[in-house]
Formats: sequence, C-alpha cells, structure tokens
Amino acid sequence: MKPSNSHPYFRLAPLALAIAFAAACGDPVTPEPEPVEDVERAALTALYNAAGGDGWTHNDKWLTDAPLSEWAYVSTNDDGKVTTLRMNDNGLKGRIPPELGDLAALRGLYLDNNELSGQIPPELGDLAPLRHLYLAHNELSGQIPPELGKLAKLEELFLQHNKLTGGIPKELGDLVNLEQLVLDWNELGGPIPRELGDLDSLQFLSLWHTGVSGEIPPELGSLPNLEVIDLDRNQLTGPIPTEFGNLPRLRYLFAQENQLSGPIPASLGNIPTLQWVRLIINQLEGPLPPELANATGLEELLLAGNRLTGPVPSEFTRLKALYAFTWEVNDGLCVPADREFQDWLGQIGHAVGPTCEN
Repeated sequence: MKPSNSHPYFRLAPLALAIAFAAACGDPVTPEPEPVEDVERAALTALYNAAGGDGWTHNDKWLTDAPLSEWAYVSTNDDGKVTTLRMNDNGLKGRIPPELGDLAALRGLYLDNNELSGQIPPELGDLAPLRHLYLAHNELSGQIPPELGKLAKLEELFLQHNKLTGGIPKELGDLVNLEQLVLDWNELGGPIPRELGDLDSLQFLSLWHTGVSGEIPPELGSLPNLEVIDLDRNQLTGPIPTEFGNLPRLRYLFAQENQLSGPIPASLGNIPTLQWVRLIINQLEGPLPPELANATGLEELLLAGNRLTGPVPSEFTRLKALYAFTWEVNDGLCVPADREFQDWLGQIGHAVGPTCEN
C-alpha cells in the first residue's frame, strides 16, 4: 500500500532536503582557529625564509620539530609563546616579514647589526607587549611606520644607521613609556614633531645626522626625565628654546653643526645636572649669559664657530669642574685678561680662544 500524504515521511522529507541545500549553499562553516604554536612557528619560518636563514651564523634547530625554545636565540614563556628574538649580529640578509606581527607575546625584538633591507613592516605595531625594538645598523629604507605609535609598552626604539626617510611620525609621541629614542644616521628630514614633548618617560633622545629641519619645538623642554638630547649635524634653525632650562635631569645638550640663531638661553644655568654643552658651528649671537655659571657641574662648553660677542663673564670662574672650553671663531667673544680669570683658565685642560685686548 502506498503511503499517504499524511505519513511522517512526506512531512519530514522537504525539511531534510532544505537542510541539506542550506548546508551546501549557505554560509561556510567557520574553521577551527590555528593552534598558537603553529602560528608562532609559521612566523619564525617566515623570518627564516625572508632573511636568508640558511646563511645565518647561528640557526641551530630552526625549521625542525624541536620546541621553539630550542631554536637558536628564541626564548619562550611557559605557554610556549615567543617572548624574545635575539637575532642581532647573526648574518640576516633580506627583509623583515610582516608575519612577525603575529608573535603576540613578543617583548624584545633584536634584529640590529645585520644586512636587512626593505621597509619596516607596519604589522610590528600589532606587538602589544613589545618593550624593546632594535633595528639599528641595517639597510632599512622607506618611512618609519606610524603604526609603531601603537606600541604602548615600548621602552626602547633604536633605528639608527639605516636609510629611513619621510620624517618622524608624530604618532611616536603616543609612546608614553618610551625611555630611549635613537634615530641617528638616517635621512628622515622634516621637523621634529611637537608630540615628542608628550614622552614623559623619555631619557635619551638622539636625532644625530637625520636631516631634521625647522625650529626645535619648545615642548621638548617639558620632558621631566630627559637626560640626553643629541641634535648634532642637522638643518635646525631658530633659537635654542628657553624651556630647556626646565629640564631637571638634563646632562648632555648637543646641537653642533646646525643653523641655530639667537642668544644662548640664560635659563640653561637653572639645570643642576648639566655637564656637557656642545653648540659649535651655528649662528648663535650676543654675549654669554653670566647665569650659565650657575650650572656648576659643567664639564664641557664648546661654543666655537658662532657669532657670539663680548667678554666671557667673570662669573665663569665658578665653573670648577670645567675641563674643555672653546670660544674661537666668533664675532669678538674673548676671555678677560685679568690674572684671576687667566689663572682659572690655566686650570682647564683644553681651552681655545682669544683673550680680550685691554
């Protein structure tokens, strides 16, 4: 006997067909996420392939089935996630792969002193726990990715001796935990971003020979922990900010071989920690402020090659720690001829410049 239309078979069959059709034509099933270790292993494999791993000085156990912690210069945590890559001075040649941005627990990335080229991948800005980024002494080119400004825990950023261009991203001013920013010997150009004045943790700022131009932003004078500022060999113009006198921990102020103008700020005498001031080959003008002698810990004061005028203030004899003082090639800057000043000058190991005519 034929089954009637009321039989369960007829009522369920269309539903079964509909489900089968939806499974075949509807949204695909979401795949299971790739295991963490596989993601980490893939990222390191990408580095090996992109940076000439076969030619590395040390590549022990790389691309083997051994735990990642046994791969040369790879450190992991208890969960097997990569926390440190110490590949500096290891013969890397090639590029930095974007897959390194998948190392979600990475705290230290050391790729300095190699022969890496190409651009810095913006994906490195995804490394939220990163505290130390060393890419110095390579052949990297292009711009510094503004995405690096997302590295909220970054403490050290070393990019010196590369071929980077395109200016300093203002986004680096968001790195509130940054203690050392070193960009020496690049071709960055452009102004120094005012936003760097927000880096309250910054202790060391070096922009030596980077081609930065324009005026020194006065906002740098608000950095409470800054100890070293190196602006040598650039195209900076305008005055030395008087706000630098508000830097309570500044020890070294280097701004040689620029086009700085205006007077030397008297406020520099307010810095009790100041030791070295190097301002040679600029266009600084006017007399030396006697207040500078209040920085009694001063050891070096190099002022040659400017447009400074008048006699060196007699108050300078209070600078008992001074062992290097140059004032030659200026517009009349000279030291007094009186015996007291000359006796003080004779105690300085390196003193070069003219004496005032009576």
